[in-house]
Amino acid sequence: MPSLRIQHAGLLLLLMLFFDPAIRSITHSHPIQAPNGIASHDSILTSTPTTNDDDEAEILMRVKAGLDPDGRILHSWFVPGGSFDGVSWNQYGRVANISLQGKGLYGFIPSSIAELTSLSGLYLHYNHLSGPVPAVLYKLSGLTELRLYSNSLSGSIPSDLRSFKELQILDLSTNAFYGDIPLHFPPMAISISLKNNRLSGEFSQAHVKGLSPLLNVLDLSGNNLSGPVDISLFKHPSLQQLNLSYNAFTDIADGSEDSTRSGKSGNSSVNTTTGADDGNANKSEMVAIDLSYNHISGRLPTIFASMERLASLSLSHNAFSGRIEPVYALKALAGIVGLEPLRRLMLDGNYLSGPLPPLFMRLLPNNIVASFVDNCLLNCPSRFFFCQGGTQKPDNICRIFDTKEEEEGV
Repeated sequence: MPSLRIQHAGLLLLLMLFFDPAIRSITHSHPIQAPNGIASHDSILTSTPTTNDDDEAEILMRVKAGLDPDGRILHSWFVPGGSFDGVSWNQYGRVANISLQGKGLYGFIPSSIAELTSLSGLYLHYNHLSGPVPAVLYKLSGLTELRLYSNSLSGSIPSDLRSFKELQILDLSTNAFYGDIPLHFPPMAISISLKNNRLSGEFSQAHVKGLSPLLNVLDLSGNNLSGPVDISLFKHPSLQQLNLSYNAFTDIADGSEDSTRSGKSGNSSVNTTTGADDGNANKSEMVAIDLSYNHISGRLPTIFASMERLASLSLSHNAFSGRIEPVYALKALAGIVGLEPLRRLMLDGNYLSGPLPPLFMRLLPNNIVASFVDNCLLNCPSRFFFCQGGTQKPDNICRIFDTKEEEEGV
């Protein structure tokens, strides 16, 4: 496999040929392929058999007592003869799915739900449910979708979710869960969203190893996660959309034992200028990465520029410093030579310095959304669209930051 440096040199040569007026035919970029689709629960079994399991109906009545304690909402849930609106039954008269999203439920999730052993889909999002999720619910091995987002649920999430053997979609976002991120996720998960909770602690290399190899979407934004982001996360074999924004992450680390920077949990910082840590990044499936609104410091990692499918990169409002490497300009212009270009590059609100690579001047606003304002750049005049909407930081702020970096050995 050719080195990253050779690949970038080849791309630069192609760009130089392109800007030669003698070249008349251009290979147009291919459209970015959307991430693998995630099946909606709209296609779940809806046919109702002639005879339902009476034991299942009795369990549903206990479930109703928790979800709707005053009986003001689930009027069709009664025995005998209730229609149990929102419930789908399988061919054996067992409950297969419960779809009660947006019903105004205000109770709690009862442990009796776990008695519905044929349950494959549970949709209780957009309600007012509170309290913890009962531990037995996390042991329903047949669940394929669990959507509990936009409630007022609380408590911790179990460290090991591997008992969800068939679960593909887990969405616990916009609640009040606290504690650490699970160390082991469901082995078949395609999409996981834990955003907008009160989760804390680190998301370490061990957590990355605990992710499903099939995972396409991971959203941990809007929590209080801290420490380094291990670079192995960006090399996940199937991950396409990653959102870690609005947390308190501090740096991007390579997971090695020897630390080159103090106070970074024993992880050494990524070599961001040579590309030595980029590994198989060019095989990455990543389409969108959002690390904005953290406290991440250090140089801009070149690993992002080497991801062939990456279209959106948001690193705004961190503490990145140093120069913007030319490889980012090459990636943004890659569509000219038939490769996937960056279509969103947000670097505003950092401490990036030095001159901009000349290739950035070739960017056009109809090809990319970009912002480099609120940095320490030498040449970012407002005539360039990516320098509009704000100014660079004052010189005294930039000097203070440079001095701090020198003292810390960055």
